[in-house]
Formats: sequence, structure tokens, C-alpha cells
Amino acid sequence: MKDGWIVCGSGPEGFASWEFGLSGGRFIGDGRYAAPGTDGVSVGGILIGPGRAARVGAAVYSCLPARFGTGGIREARLGRMAGASDAMLQVMHSAAAAALSNASVLILGESGTGKELVAEYLGSIAGSMHGINMGAVPGDLAEAELFGWMRGSFTGAVDSRAGALEAAGCGVLFLDEIGEAPAWVQVKLLRALDTRKFRRLGGGRDVELKARVVAATNLDPIEGIASGRLRLDLLERLACHVIRMPPLRSRPADIPCLLRLFSAAAVQGVRDQVPQPSPQVIDLLRRWPWHGNVREFRNVVERVMLASLDGMSSERLVNAALEQGRVFHAPGCDEASVPASSRADEISASGLPRSTYYYRLKRGRIPSDQGPRRSVTASASRT
Repeated sequence: MKDGWIVCGSGPEGFASWEFGLSGGRFIGDGRYAAPGTDGVSVGGILIGPGRAARVGAAVYSCLPARFGTGGIREARLGRMAGASDAMLQVMHSAAAAALSNASVLILGESGTGKELVAEYLGSIAGSMHGINMGAVPGDLAEAELFGWMRGSFTGAVDSRAGALEAAGCGVLFLDEIGEAPAWVQVKLLRALDTRKFRRLGGGRDVELKARVVAATNLDPIEGIASGRLRLDLLERLACHVIRMPPLRSRPADIPCLLRLFSAAAVQGVRDQVPQPSPQVIDLLRRWPWHGNVREFRNVVERVMLASLDGMSSERLVNAALEQGRVFHAPGCDEASVPASSRADEISASGLPRSTYYYRLKRGRIPSDQGPRRSVTASASRT
């Protein structure tokens, strides 16, 4: 593998990418000359450092550190993100481009796709990141956790305390699972984003909001708004930059890249050389549906490597590890595998709103206690 760069560009003509070694510049995109070096790539005379972006004319270009091998193998990196597919290149480019401003960011994607990695990258550019998972905060405490409180503002408030909006300072405030926040908290958060000011509970003075707010959700925005779990006005305020994390099953080109990454982590401190997977194993992994996305993929690799450090070359061990994880996903969960008529009957029998039904189904949970059950084990799954 040889080190190099992948330059991505977006503008009026759309998205494009170009591969560079450490030497040999050429004309790209709109005729601008790109010259690579050890400290980044110069595009149109403007140096773009590793993992950063810059506006050149009417387009935005980013420079992603990359490694290249024989047979068209490539691996791009941005922070802790890694990938080889065009879909992941666009995600990395979008994240680098979003770092050019301080506007709010909304990250969409299924559970386990790596939404937090985008927030971590933006936090590294801003200098710090303060994260809070709204799904882990009880609804009656969400307002206090976000905005803080003054002493005596409620029973048990023996001391004043800063909330997440204040504690984030001038860095990034990452609000994971924003759809789990109560409606009244979403309204108050919208007001804080609009005015860049807020008050602690029981406080009498405004506090300036200095942090950049980055929010993430695994809810489909349309379904979330229809079910009342997401406020349209809040999404519109958060969506200055929208980054969609593609599911792993839609980007099989990333499988070898992620496999090298997770295998190297599993053998670190034990052996120097990463075991090479067989072509049969790569093909098996590419065909797997990956309901849990990258999180599930990492668990499978660790499960195999625990059995044998050379396990990723064994199709039998990999297949056994994949089957062990199948218990967490109800069979037939893929929407495409169920006839439309059966799906409509099941939604009707569940007594749930359509959006709520699909939300529960995507999480592998039984749609309704009264409706048809997909699997006994599905009720234990909540990712």
C-alpha cells in the first residue's frame, strides 16, 4: 500500500473525486491544476491540508489522506472514518466542507452507521466536543440536562450547574438521538438556536450559546415529523448542513477496508501482521445484509478473531460468527421481502400509526403486542 491523497470536489457540476500519489499533478474538475505534496494538495494555487477543505472559485475541494494498493485498492480516511466507496467519500467530503463554517449540522442514518464519527471529526476541528445522548436522558430531566439550572430552581437543586449547551463552550455540542427529546425541549432548543441565547432553569439572565450544535437521528425525517417525534421547525434550523450516513449493505466496497481496520485493532499488541481474508470470506461479508451496520460488522470481526487470530481466512468461522448475531434481528425484517398486501394488513392489525410501525420494525422490535409477531427473540433487540 502506498500513501497518497484523494481530492474531492463539489460545486455546480456535482460531486467528483480524483486520486493522487505524492507526485504528479494534473488538471481536475473545472480545469484547475492540482499539485500533491507531503503536506496536502494545492488546488488552483490554494494549499488544502490533510483532512481539510477549502473553497476554490465556485467549488469546494477537500483533501483526504489515502492509501493505494494493487488491483484498484484504495482506502480514504478522515478522523476515525474510513472507506473506499464513493458514498463514503461523499460523506467525508461533506464533513470536511461543513467544517468551513460554524452552522448547525444534522446527521441522518441508521443505527450503527457511524454518525458519531462525523461529530467527532467536527469536534476535532472546533477543538472539543461535548456529547449527550437524548435517548439516555429521562424526559423530565432533558430540559435541565441541556440548559442547566440554578440553585433552588426545583426540589433537589442544592447547587447551580451548567447544562450541555453551556458546558460545550466554543466547541461542538453533539445531540445524539435528537428525536428522543420531548417536544417542549425541542421548542426551547429551537429558540436557543435562533437567538443564540438561553437561560438556565430558574435563572434570570441570558447565557450566550457559543457552541456549534450537531444533531443526529436514526429516524426517517418524514416519518419522525408525521409521528410527532421530530419538530419540522427544529429540523429546518438544524439542517444547515445535512450529512446522510449510508447503510453498510449499500456500500460493499468498504468491506475490505473496514475488515483491515478492525482486524488490525484485534491483533494489536499480539502480532505485527494482519491476517489476510480469503476471497470466499470477502464475498460472504459483502452479501450479508448488516442490519446493525458497521457496529455489527465490528462485532463479527472481534468474535472471529477471539476464536482464532487467523479466523478471517476461515469461511466456516466467519459464517458461524454471522449466524450468532442473527438472533438479534427478526427474520423477514427487510421491507422488500414482505408483500405490500401483507404489510398493509399487518399495519392495520397492529393498531399503530404507519410511521410508528416502521420505526419499531426497523429497530427489530415487535410492532405490536396485539399484531402478528415476527420473532420471539425480536423483543429483546433494541439497538
